[in-house]
Amino acid sequence: KLFSYIKNVNFSGINNLSVSFDANGNPRDAGYSITNLKVDHHSNSTCQVIGFWTKSSGKIVFTSNEQINFAGGLLEPPVSSCREICKPGYFKHSFENACCWQCVRCGKNSVQSKYGQISCKLCPDDKIVNTEKTLCVSPKQIFIKPDSKEGIFLLICSTIVFLFVVYVVYIFYKHGETPIVKASNKNLSLLQLGSIICLLMLPFLYFQTENTKYRCGGRLIYFVCFSSITISVTFTKADRLLRIFNNSKSGCLTKNSILKTNKVQFMTVAALTLLGILICIVSYFAFPIEVCDKKKMEEEEEPRTVCYCAGSYDSILFLAIGYVAVIALFCGVYAFKAQNLPETYNEARLTSFALFIFLLSWLMFVPIYLSTKDHQQKLSVWCFMCFSSTTCYAFIMYSPKIYFIFFKTEENTKHRFRAKIHQPKSTFNASTNEFEIQEN
Repeated sequence: KLFSYIKNVNFSGINNLSVSFDANGNPRDAGYSITNLKVDHHSNSTCQVIGFWTKSSGKIVFTSNEQINFAGGLLEPPVSSCREICKPGYFKHSFENACCWQCVRCGKNSVQSKYGQISCKLCPDDKIVNTEKTLCVSPKQIFIKPDSKEGIFLLICSTIVFLFVVYVVYIFYKHGETPIVKASNKNLSLLQLGSIICLLMLPFLYFQTENTKYRCGGRLIYFVCFSSITISVTFTKADRLLRIFNNSKSGCLTKNSILKTNKVQFMTVAALTLLGILICIVSYFAFPIEVCDKKKMEEEEEPRTVCYCAGSYDSILFLAIGYVAVIALFCGVYAFKAQNLPETYNEARLTSFALFIFLLSWLMFVPIYLSTKDHQQKLSVWCFMCFSSTTCYAFIMYSPKIYFIFFKTEENTKHRFRAKIHQPKSTFNASTNEFEIQEN
């Protein structure tokens, strides 16, 4: 009952300020003095006016420059809150039966960029959170970089092997009329060396390249194409070598049949290569390949993602490797049968050893690849295995020939070749005639 009357009171205070109230009962023009309670070393308390505040100005004006003492003897003002304000990356969560809040870190793929917020917002599907969980950023894709450890190793080793293979091509072209080159069939050898160069370039197709469905399938076709050429050339040479010497024993080998056989070699290589490509293409459309993104762990220095080939990619990859391995296995059988042929024309030992290393490499690749969980490491294993198997094959097959050309020049003649063949006359004539005319 008195409140309505009190609101109408209007008087002057002891400081000569007019005191009156508004309709809500609040002072119209209030003013307060600010005092600081100080306690000295003897526990004596004193109050000192250090400033004032008026409603009209709405500001605190300090009239003293002396140090302000806060409760507990602190010289810094205390925080007027039960807990610190939640910083960006966290949100404020109040629990039941609790008088204060707790700062909770934003969840997976959610961010908060402001202080004291009560929730976080999700990032779009094409973006991920940064380390501080304050921003949604576009992830950087992880590639095999040329300046990384893997990239530098591949660049240096591939350059060395590439120069070696190019040098072998030059030597075979320059010494194409010598018996050792003719015995290896110069044209087929050059074709094989070209495919080896292409295989050495395969790991570089993964440098700084974003994966797509067509690129995933194209790389498999690239691999099976040039791997089939490399192994098929060795297979046809071993097969022809056996048939030449087997037919020559009966004396039924003629110039026409030899020329036909020489053409059949290239047709056989083409057929085996096309068959491998056809298998990959059919598998590609029958069992689709997908491209997936896997985000790296949040504790990484920067948000990154791995774009990898998924779906039926691994199945088609093993099918391509299996196809090449079958050709290599049949070639190994022919090389084993050719062990007893005259040594001068016989590449059986080199072929057997090269194919053994080749098959062993890819046999080791399968469990290593399947046991690797990280997709980036799988890609590295694939690149290194493709490079190492091709390199070993090239060195084993062609290093002895280069050594023979430069350090056994006196034996690299037609007469010395004929002298080393311990066969009946008919076999000798047919065999030597075959190697002399096979380049025509």
